Amino acid sequence: DGGLMVSVRPLGDSSLHFEGAILTTDNVGNVMSLLRYEHGGSDMISCMERTTGGEVMVGSLTDGHFGPPDATDIMIRKIQADGDVDWAKVYAVDGQYNANLYDMVQTEPDTFIGLGSFSQDGAGAQPLLFKFTGTGDILWARGLSVANGGLQCLSLTLDPAGGVIATGRYSALSNETKMVIVHLDLDGNIEWAHWYGSTGYCNASTTLIQPGGGFAILGSFGGNSWIDGAVVRTGPDGTPLSMFAWGSEIQGGHSFSDGSIMVTCAAIGDETAIARIDTGKLELTARQR
Repeated sequence: DGGLMVSVRPLGDSSLHFEGAILTTDNVGNVMSLLRYEHGGSDMISCMERTTGGEVMVGSLTDGHFGPPDATDIMIRKIQADGDVDWAKVYAVDGQYNANLYDMVQTEPDTFIGLGSFSQDGAGAQPLLFKFTGTGDILWARGLSVANGGLQCLSLTLDPAGGVIATGRYSALSNETKMVIVHLDLDGNIEWAHWYGSTGYCNASTTLIQPGGGFAILGSFGGNSWIDGAVVRTGPDGTPLSMFAWGSEIQGGHSFSDGSIMVTCAAIGDETAIARIDTGKLELTARQR
């Protein structure tokens, strides 16, 4: 109906307890409902995915369910169109104190892949991929790692040509990171991976599917005192075709049928910029505080 569904985090019954909540609006921004969810422990909604059946799969970061009191766990809820919870389940990684969930995508009519991380003590976290059914049963789980350095992936994109793309950053040196994308099949097997960038701090926030095949990777290039938004266009196998940098860190965007990209990024001071990039030419189409 053109409305929005927004995850929010209202205060719970104490300064240390939070409840996850979902706010819905109509197509002009009027609030239609605010539904709060609590199944023990604090709860922060981190991602949502609307299913082909009209329900919403909601992923949260929660605590207080397994291990030490300060351990973090993954909660997934399936919410019906009327806001009622169909089911809610909490997941932990054996032998690890911290598990986080960042993103999820529906891959088949009744299966989903989630992207998160796990660690023993909050440091040195590894990316975590897991596949689950529409009833919350885990089909498989995989950890991603590199031989040397650290790997962090924060977003997941479904490739219409098959498989999924995990997007993030790779670090081999203490003062340097690279944009990275990892292409996996629907069983979690790595098909290929590429990193992009030069010296300094290069991060990737998300990957967009381009018409006709190929990808647009959004993120940033930066140094000790500067940062530029970055768009890397690639072929279907991740081979870079062009790189473009402008403004400040790009956090999200949309790909149009003509191949151009609309992106949001920070600008000067406290402003937010919206820009449209077309074949290497940048046009600032809107700017607001």
